[in-house]
Amino acid sequence: MLIVTALLIAAAPAPAPVRSTLRRCYLRVDGKVHVNGRCRVFPLGGHGYTLNTWDGGKPRRSHFAQVDESRAGRGEASWNADPRDNRAGDPLGRVRWQNGCWVNARVKICAR
Repeated sequence: MLIVTALLIAAAPAPAPVRSTLRRCYLRVDGKVHVNGRCRVFPLGGHGYTLNTWDGGKPRRSHFAQVDESRAGRGEASWNADPRDNRAGDPLGRVRWQNGCWVNARVKICAR
């Protein structure tokens, strides 16, 4: 019985790798627009994503943001305040999903 189960698991197709897609992106932090145009967006499940991801290499002096959705329509956002950083270690706080964007008093993050 164990051998049959192992064969069935081995024969199952591997899940397709998740890839980024090109979207219209917008990132405004503290009133300053840092991204406004097409960029790569990597899905993280639900409405969560990494905006301006670097699948093909990091663009020079680029900002990016990440939103982790904790429950429907609510999440935590972070970004790289220093465009030379390669991780989103600067918190932007709690955000809510509103009109297709993640927003709070400091930030607006959109990937449409």
